[in-house]
Amino acid sequence: MIKQGMNILKQNEKKRLDFQPELKQINFLDRRVYKRSEGVYYPSVTTILQYMPKNKFFESWLKDVGHSADLIMRRAGKEGTQVHEAAEALVLGQEVSWMDDYGNAKYSQIVWEMILKFHDFWKTHKPELISAEDFVYSDETTEQRIWYLKKTGEQAWNGTAKGVIGQAEGLEDGDTFYWNYTIDLPVPDGTMRVTFDDYMWLISEDRMLNKAYMSKFGVPLGEVTIMFEKL
Repeated sequence: MIKQGMNILKQNEKKRLDFQPELKQINFLDRRVYKRSEGVYYPSVTTILQYMPKNKFFESWLKDVGHSADLIMRRAGKEGTQVHEAAEALVLGQEVSWMDDYGNAKYSQIVWEMILKFHDFWKTHKPELISAEDFVYSDETTEQRIWYLKKTGEQAWNGTAKGVIGQAEGLEDGDTFYWNYTIDLPVPDGTMRVTFDDYMWLISEDRMLNKAYMSKFGVPLGEVTIMFEKL
C-alpha cells in the first residue's frame, strides 16, 4: 500500500552489491553467488534457473499472472526460506513455534502447515543422516569414514560406520555434543582397537571445535584438536 508522504524511490531502491559475510553469500543486482573457498564462487540455484529453457506451461502461467509474477516468485522464495530454516531447527532439536513472545504469528498459514508436515515426517520415519569424513595421513595414505546417524531422543544420537564396534553413542547439550565409540583403526600391520571420546563445541554459526581423546583399555594414547568450518 502506498501512503501519503512515502518516498517510492527510496522504498524500492536496490543495492548493486550486497555482501553477507556470515553466510558467504554475495547478492548482485541480477544474480547471487556463494563463496566455496578463496577465489571460488558458485551461482545459486535461483540464478541457474533464470537461464534454463522454459516450457509452454511456464509461458502460460506467466501470461495468466502478468506483472504479478515477480511478486509471486519473491513470496514463494521467502516462504521456502522460512520452511527450510524451521526444518533445520527441528532437525537440530530446537523448538519452533507459530507465535512470537507478543502473540504475533511468525509464519503464514501455508508455511506453518508445511512446517508441521515436515515435523510429522521427521518424527514418523526418523531418517538417517549421512556424514563423510576424509582423512589424509602424514605418510600420504588416505581413508574415508561414512557415518550413518540417527536421532534416538530429544538429545540422544547413535551411529554406525565401517570399523566401528557396535554403535557410537552421542549426547547433545546446548552448543556442546559428546560422541563416544570404539573402532578398529587401520595400521600398517593390521588394525588396532581404540576408543574415542569426542567433545564438540559450536563456537559460531559456521565453526565448530572438536577435541578428540583416544585410549586403549582405558589408557590414554593421544588427543587431536580439529576445527570444522561450514562452507
